[in-house]
Amino acid sequence: MYLFVGQISLFVENLLITKRRIMMKALLCIFFMSLVKFSFSQEQLIQTVINKNIKMYAPTSLSRINGRQAIGKFGNDFAPKAAWISANERTVLSVTEIFDTVGFYQPGYKKKKVLARDITIEKSFYLSSILAYAKEVVFHQDAIKTIHKRPFITFEFEGIQEFKTKKGTPVEKKFYRYLQYCFVKNRKYIFNFSCPFSELTYWSDTVKTIMESVKITK
Repeated sequence: MYLFVGQISLFVENLLITKRRIMMKALLCIFFMSLVKFSFSQEQLIQTVINKNIKMYAPTSLSRINGRQAIGKFGNDFAPKAAWISANERTVLSVTEIFDTVGFYQPGYKKKKVLARDITIEKSFYLSSILAYAKEVVFHQDAIKTIHKRPFITFEFEGIQEFKTKKGTPVEKKFYRYLQYCFVKNRKYIFNFSCPFSELTYWSDTVKTIMESVKITK
């Protein structure tokens, strides 16, 4: 009788040990799978100084281009302060600074008196421009957000844009874009990220981190 009870106890103990081992292997498997998924779906980011007033994260997989290269790609009038681009030139992150004063001259004043901006009206203007150049637009974000104590007009969206080839053949391309506008004194800052729609899942979380890291100290 005692022998039989002992065998049952030993059997139950072995069963529990086996169960613990199976659970441990399953947990380890889940952990390593999540680790692999994280490493393949998340970009490495580095803190980057754009100039003495702007800091933000930038992805290490994109190559930063210099001033001459930026002028060649964006044109002299729209050359960004900083830009990063993928090897196939289909994914771009850029930061542009534009002198943009809203103001008027009053009699007796030698300097232009700057008017306060209505950021809601500015947002409506930029929204209209998006809807003018893209169709079938789906917004993920359409808001005025506060980032490091500054208001940013924020648009995150996908859409279709029409192009023409050198032969004049119309081509449609679906894209993903994240735009932010910020006004500081007499400057307008534009933070722009764009990539093919097929890369949305890969980039969306990373780009949000990048855009929300922007810090303007001016």
